[in-house]
Amino acid sequence: MKYETFIEEYSVSKVYNKIKASYASMIRDIDKGVYIWGTGKLGKYVKKQCEKNRITVIGFIDNDAEKWAEEKTFSADVLQANAIVIIASISYSEIAKQIDGLNRGIKHIYYEVLAKIDNRFEVYYPGFLNLFEEIEEHKQEYIDILSMCADVISYEVLGNILMYRMTLDTAYIEEAYKISAQHGKQDFDEVITDRINDNTTFCDVGGFDGDTTEQYLKLFPNARKIIFFEPDHEVMKIAKEKLKQHNQIHYINAAVGEKNTTGYLSAIGGGASSVGTKGDYEIEIVSLEQFIKQSNTYVKMDIEGYEAPAIKGAEIAIKTYKPLLGISLYHIPGDIHKLTKQVMTYCPDYKLYVRHYTLSYADTLGYFV
Repeated sequence: MKYETFIEEYSVSKVYNKIKASYASMIRDIDKGVYIWGTGKLGKYVKKQCEKNRITVIGFIDNDAEKWAEEKTFSADVLQANAIVIIASISYSEIAKQIDGLNRGIKHIYYEVLAKIDNRFEVYYPGFLNLFEEIEEHKQEYIDILSMCADVISYEVLGNILMYRMTLDTAYIEEAYKISAQHGKQDFDEVITDRINDNTTFCDVGGFDGDTTEQYLKLFPNARKIIFFEPDHEVMKIAKEKLKQHNQIHYINAAVGEKNTTGYLSAIGGGASSVGTKGDYEIEIVSLEQFIKQSNTYVKMDIEGYEAPAIKGAEIAIKTYKPLLGISLYHIPGDIHKLTKQVMTYCPDYKLYVRHYTLSYADTLGYFV
């Protein structure tokens, strides 16, 4: 009951005060200028946020030596005592350890933590929006999900994930990742792979550039049927080229949702494109109902917060065939309890296994068996 007790006693105000206190000196000095560690989309976003708040960006830090030729981009060697670094990378846990390893008294903070404690900055990842408040408002729902875990591994993984979300202490994420990594790779934990054979239909929902399907084919080279769903036209071309030697793949250039209709794609790339009522171009949306025709099916679903309507669109198939499911539970605060209860409502016979595959907020997965 260690996690349940912490949840029951959880207070957002106490957490805010504790985190703010630990970063007080950094926030006080941040207007003197900062370095941004990370040159990708988040790094550029952080730069704009700093400029908006008239905070000087001294330069970018990156471990990639090829980036150092770019203007104001340096190696970590330039960082001196009392420098302030905003970490703008999903690898924030590893970067924090690298900075601490320099032993120079360098102050650092992950951007999303900064955005939580300093209201001048706006959250970047939707998963961090109202993160603390959502847990405080739904304590019983999270306690319920902990009780649904099918094994001790899942209980410990989920418990550590929730502890991270309530404290933003990366030690908990590191523990969740360490436990999960002992039992398989992302999307292919042993609770899933032990139940797959050559006749299994694999539905790669949110196939992106084909990486997951490629991994599946390495595990099951004689797989007979794969259905690959990806709405981004350009990314689909990349996937088809990568997988061109495999003729058992049926490509569906569409998003997956509640029903067959049309929508719009915000094609921002990098695996983070999203479906909505407006975007870069119109796309087809299909229901999984028409594609799940047997119990021996594995549905992997990672679709950037569009999981709920996609699951709804598979309701009858889930009730009828009870396919193996691997569903992302991290894109939107509340997904852990909302998506789990959605699936369990359709089919109470499922057992829930929870795993986590990065040293960051991202890639918490629920396996339903």
